[in-house]
Amino acid sequence: MWITPKDLEINLPGANPHLHTTLCHYADTQIKSAGEDHTLQLAKGYIKHNLPAGKHQLNLIANSLGMSSRTLQRKLQQLGYQYEALVAEVRFELSYFYLANNALPITLIADYVGYKNVSTFSTAFKKHTGKTPREWRQKQGN
Repeated sequence: MWITPKDLEINLPGANPHLHTTLCHYADTQIKSAGEDHTLQLAKGYIKHNLPAGKHQLNLIANSLGMSSRTLQRKLQQLGYQYEALVAEVRFELSYFYLANNALPITLIADYVGYKNVSTFSTAFKKHTGKTPREWRQKQGN
């Protein structure tokens, strides 16, 4: 999908300004990732798409990319990634994105990023950032 900066300035009747801000932020993160390896980008995209359904296992993502699990592992290793570390990175990228949107409850975010419950999500998030999701959200709001 291609959009230009001018497209983002179009005023639409009934438009949601909060959604506009969120989508602009998302577009910025996608532009920043454009310099990454194509396989890495595709793998991240498939992981993001499949996390909520719990279908982000290595073999499923590799099949989506048209390669074997071992080939995907080798390509990721060449780029300095292990598959589980890539999944964790995607989870935290999405977590930050969703937490910045104060309208989403943390229980829903935990589900969106592939955690079975909010407790496991909070523990992993605190281990990664030093703050609980709620604390991180509050700090970002200030």
